[in-house]
Parts: sequence; structure tokens; C-alpha cells
Amino acid sequence: MKEQTRKEAQSTEHPFLLSLKQYLDNLQKKINFPEIREATRGRIFEIIDRNNLMSGILEGPNFLAILEEEKKLKGNAKVGVILCIDGRLSILHQFGVAVNTKEVAGSLIGLSKDKKTITDRRFISILEQNADEGRELLEIVTAHKSSRHKNHGCGRISLGISEGEFIGDADVVAWTEAEKRVVAIENKYNEILKSKGKAPQNKVAIAAMVDTDTMGLTLNYNQDNQLNTTDLTLELASDINQTLGHDFGSMRESFTNPSSFIEYSKKVLEITEYLMSAESNRARNYINENYSDLSDQQNQALLFTVCRTIANQYVTGLASEEEFYHPYLEHNERYMVVSPVGKLFGRFDFEQSFGCVPKDRKEMLEHIKIELKLLDKNRKEEGETDILFISTPINLIISETKGTTITLAEDAARVYFQNLLEDEEIKQRIEKGLLVIVPILVDENSGKVLKVRDYSIHLN
Repeated sequence: MKEQTRKEAQSTEHPFLLSLKQYLDNLQKKINFPEIREATRGRIFEIIDRNNLMSGILEGPNFLAILEEEKKLKGNAKVGVILCIDGRLSILHQFGVAVNTKEVAGSLIGLSKDKKTITDRRFISILEQNADEGRELLEIVTAHKSSRHKNHGCGRISLGISEGEFIGDADVVAWTEAEKRVVAIENKYNEILKSKGKAPQNKVAIAAMVDTDTMGLTLNYNQDNQLNTTDLTLELASDINQTLGHDFGSMRESFTNPSSFIEYSKKVLEITEYLMSAESNRARNYINENYSDLSDQQNQALLFTVCRTIANQYVTGLASEEEFYHPYLEHNERYMVVSPVGKLFGRFDFEQSFGCVPKDRKEMLEHIKIELKLLDKNRKEEGETDILFISTPINLIISETKGTTITLAEDAARVYFQNLLEDEEIKQRIEKGLLVIVPILVDENSGKVLKVRDYSIHLN
């Protein structure tokens, strides 16, 4: 009977329990730190399980059918969105999966000294790849602000102001810096196109302001001709309700529940499709009047982005004139993720997290230390252990024939792991039991966690 009970207990254990324990035991031989609390281990497994649950939903036929329709509405242009690492920016709700996103603290992609071009090698590689593919490109560089809370602006920009890097109001600085990157990306992409013997694009990038309170978008922020999707959502609410029968805010209480995600996605798709097909469309008229230098494909992509934003704000009720609490209203990041390459683990998690794919060791440490400061500032439980995942995405399709791809990615992850443990501030947090680092392998396409890795053997 005891043997049967033991086997039953083992069968219910988390699949990564032994590998996590082995890694932590080995790490403890190299660095002296307190035993990781059971509650912290539970949080690690909870994050992994929730991530894998969403991965399964996003890979399922119900969502893939919706995604296919969204891609048709977006059109053939390649759309890239540059976002801050701020956990309040929910990619799944704010922009969905039909567009590509890149997260950088403050959206501050590195600029040359003259500010005329970008220097981030990884982002340049993305531009080069797109130039080879030959698709028209529209990059949307976002700043973010809080329309209702004075001190809820961009943490990275606020830090820069406090340290003398920037001068002025945080929201204005964030917008100004976004506009600088619009010009720099455009210059670099057209330079790449010319080097490949291809014609330059008339327009490559635009700026947009995200409101973390409402998930709204503002085009031409702070200008006489600005368009605010929150205002437009309220203006169109009655029409949407009468035409489609969806109630404003019908998913206000459930839009962050994975079990409701397919229902949410269907409603957002239906409203987006309706708005884009409407004969009298203020959004379309605005884009035609204010972005006349966009091509037809870029125009359609921007219209899709604006209409999908309206649909999200309508379904969730976030455009409401009366503020209500929702999980992205305030900083409530539960963990951090750093990846040497590719797509981030947790990028589609409904819980808030920090994530970055830094260009180098220096930027990685800068990002993580900004994140730790925000976690300290907004901590709900004193002495809580912070969790940092080092996420290495691998492509399972090519892994059997191109093992070097995984090797190189893991080599980079190991170097990051070593760099973190060499930093005194990070090391002290680990030694005090305030931080645990968890290296993982994830499926690049689905984001599913495949393994917990042990990089402690690479420490001296």
C-alpha cells in the first residue's frame, strides 16, 4: 500500500520538479543561498503551467482559424511593433498575434551618435531579413503613458529623467524618443533596401502612444490632428451594439481568463471586420488624410491595427469613461524573462511579467536592474523571492538536423547566466534568497517550456 501511495504521489509531481531540484542543488554547491521556499517553487511551476496552457490554446484549431482571418484583414504588409518591457502592456490584448512585437526598455532602440540611424544589430537583422523577403514593411514605434495616473508613466523614461539622460515631461520625452526611432528605422531600412538593389519605401515607420489604463492608441499624440481610439470607441459603441449585438464591456470580468480567450478573440475579430468594412469609417478617413504617404498595403495594416484596438477596448470595456480595476492597470509583474535570441517565454501570459531580448550583456543587466527596482517599488509581500527565467527558444523542426542552432543559442544563454552571477548586486540578491534564476528551453513557435536546464556547471 505504501509503495502504491508513493507511486501515485510521483505521478502527480510536476514534470520539471526533479530537473529544477537538481539544478538548484548543484547551484547551491557553487553559491550559498537559502533553500528555495516551497511557495516559490510553486510559483515557478504555476508560471510554466499557465504559459503552456496558453501555448496549447494558441496552437489549437479554434484560435488558428481566428488568426488566419486576422491576417487576411491585416493584409500582406509585414507589421512590427516596438514596445516597452512594461508588464502592463499585454501583447495578446493590445496587438494580438497577427503582428510581430519587439520589447525594449522605453522602446529605446539604440541610435547612432547623430540619431539618424539605429545601431541595434539584432533589430537590423530583422530589417535585413524583411528586405530579402520583399514584403512591404510598417513599423509602429510605441511610447506609453497613463491617462489617469500621473505617476504611472514609463519607468525607463522616468529613470532617464532622474539621471539627467532626458529633460522634460516623461510623456513628452517618451513620444519624442519614439519619433526619433521612427526616422532612424526608416533611414536604416531604406539604406538596406538600396544596398540590395531595391527601391526604398516612401514610408517605413510611424509612432503611436499606448495608454496603459485603457489599452488605447493615440496617433499624432499631442497634435491638433491626433486620433484617440478611446474616444473613437465610445463614439462607435452604439453602432457596434446595434449592428452586431455585442454589449460594450461584455467581457470586462473575463478577458484575462484563458478559458474565455477563444470567445474574446471571436468577438474582437467580428468587430474588427465590421469596422474595417464599414462604408463610413472615421479611422479610414483619418489615415487617408494624415498618412497619405503610406502604400495601400501599409494603409490596410494600420487600419487593421486601429480597428482591432477599438474592438479590444469595446469588448473589454476599457474605453469606459468610468475607470475600473483590471489586471493591467497597475504594475503587478510577477516574474522576469531574458532571452539571448528569438521570441520570449511568457509573452502571451495573462499575468504581468517583464521580458527582454537584449542586444548585449550591458543592456541585459540594465534591463534586469530596472525591472528589479520596479519589483521592489511595487512589492506586495516583503521578502518575496523574485523569479528570473533565462529563456532559450529552439525550433523543434530543425533541431534534429541542425543541432548547432541549439548549441549556439544555449552558449549565449550560458554566457548570460554567468554574467548575471558575476554581477555583485544580482549575486547578493541570490545569496539572500531574494532572487532565483531558472534557465529553460522553450519551443520557439509555441512558447511551450520543454526543459529546465542546469547551467551551474559552467560557474567557477
